[in-house]
Amino acid sequence: MEEISKFFEKYKNFFLNEEEKKETIKEVVFELINITLLDHEIKIKNKTIYLKVKNTVKNQIFLKKEEIIKKIKEKSKNKYVFIDII
Repeated sequence: MEEISKFFEKYKNFFLNEEEKKETIKEVVFELINITLLDHEIKIKNKTIYLKVKNTVKNQIFLKKEEIIKKIKEKSKNKYVFIDII
């Protein structure tokens, strides 16, 4: 029984980590370009941030992409390292 709880604990931590990442991304984007992103607009896969937003918003984010990635890394104390925003 203890093994099952350890198994589920692993997935619980995974999902909490995803929420923390999204929250950090949302905070940084708001700080730098004053745009509010929603959780369902952000997908993270293989160190890449995928955004499901309007093209005008995406263009504003792309203009500051490097700065956003750097700020996320700093804010998370190198815990979250992303290589691209798409």
